[in-house]
Amino acid sequence: MDKPPKPQKPPKTDYNNLRRVIKDTLGCWEFDVSLLGGAPGARKVKVLLTKAGWLLGGYDEMCQVCTGCNMEGVWKSQLVTAWKKRNKEAVGDKEQPRALRFGRRAGDIILPEARSFSGRPDFDSGDKSDRSDSVSSRSRRFSSNDAKAFQHALDLPFNPVTDRQLEVDKDKAASYSGRTIEAHHVVEDNIFEKLQLKHPVFSRSDAITVALNPEFHQRFLSLKRKDRESFSGGQDSDEVVEQLAEIYDDLYQDQSLAELHKVSLLIIGAVRKAMD
Repeated sequence: MDKPPKPQKPPKTDYNNLRRVIKDTLGCWEFDVSLLGGAPGARKVKVLLTKAGWLLGGYDEMCQVCTGCNMEGVWKSQLVTAWKKRNKEAVGDKEQPRALRFGRRAGDIILPEARSFSGRPDFDSGDKSDRSDSVSSRSRRFSSNDAKAFQHALDLPFNPVTDRQLEVDKDKAASYSGRTIEAHHVVEDNIFEKLQLKHPVFSRSDAITVALNPEFHQRFLSLKRKDRESFSGGQDSDEVVEQLAEIYDDLYQDQSLAELHKVSLLIIGAVRKAMD
């Protein structure tokens, strides 16, 4: 049997301007999100939005943007307020509006025309006492009622590994429904630490993250964590780059994650340049 081809070595990336390189390569929008619920004088955080709707930014700032935004409450957050404002500007400039997404399933995607959105409506109502009968997220639909509206644009095949536990496990459903959106390092920050990379762009606080549905983060992207624990200082840069490319080619192989794969390659390219 033929061996699978080795992953292509990512080109060297300017780690001093990694965010700009990601923005330019993927054609991201950049816009400000107010913190503290948009209170007067509140600090603003710059985030990047890819064409497919992934929200990117440094870890510490992304955590601040996501704080308190569970998949139901996100519609009323300053994040969505800023996203809608940016789409309005885009329409004025005759650009295509962009979705905002938090996972690989269509139920994790807010489309610009949605009047409201909830990532939690897998139950007949929002009351915990009404959660005995789970309704698959594939049944999500438009609604004229902003308090209950939700959207599901397309179906994805059932997958026993990546399908939401909240559709089959009532205890997990109650747990995940209120969890805040999470910031996931596109390339794990502990790898940078083990490789002893000192530039701030490789630090836990500043490394590039993406905002994700917490269950998607924990039950899909964290499954291969053990594969990422074998790095150490003093390794050859070519060896490190090849190993990283294999891991992230596999992790982001789903077509819906293609942009995250591109981001991972740019980050790996920055690692390569920093080590050479």
